[in-house]
Amino acid sequence: MGRGSSTFLELAILSVLKDETPQNGYQIRKTLSGLCGSLLQFSFGSLYPALGRLEERAAIVTLGTGTGDSDFISTGSITGDSASKRDWLRDLVPQRALERSGRNTKSYVITDIGQKLYSELVEHVPLESERDVLTWLSLLDENSYATAIERINDRIATIAGTQRVKSRVSSTSQLSKSKISNVIDKRMADLAANEINFLKQLVLSLSNNEIQGEIASMNFGKDM
Repeated sequence: MGRGSSTFLELAILSVLKDETPQNGYQIRKTLSGLCGSLLQFSFGSLYPALGRLEERAAIVTLGTGTGDSDFISTGSITGDSASKRDWLRDLVPQRALERSGRNTKSYVITDIGQKLYSELVEHVPLESERDVLTWLSLLDENSYATAIERINDRIATIAGTQRVKSRVSSTSQLSKSKISNVIDKRMADLAANEINFLKQLVLSLSNNEIQGEIASMNFGKDM
């Protein structure tokens, strides 16, 4: 997971904890799956480092570590105990079984610093693709819709400006281009036009407050 994805994951965690309800790692992951669907792919291997980074920045704090009870059961033999303990430790490392039972887990809650960081990430997390925009939108609340409209309009302007530059360059070198280059240019122009139209529809939906709950259920192609 690159830095951009890591930033989105940190925003996502803060979005889940924003209402100040304590949640453990398993609950956070489950909530994010509902919010983002297939938009934001991550594992416990990336979730816990992100939680650690946010804790280091005092954006979140932990409330406890559970009972600490062990699930290891002795088999009565040295060989059997070694095998059983090996399997038990392998299950313990990702903490999935323990988190599902609610034992031996940390609960996380957002701080005032975390609330401020959430707002900063909403305004500044990179939006470099249509998928970025949709992932970002799935993590916003209605109070952020004005910011969303402004940032999406900025994205539209960026795409349109890039396409104008590409069009001018293409028109001056048309004779030297191969057929495959022309096909690629046409496809990229079509994709840009489609994204602009889609983003304009999103702005209209946000303006009419009709977007809530729609993002995670959308289908996404490989070209996003």
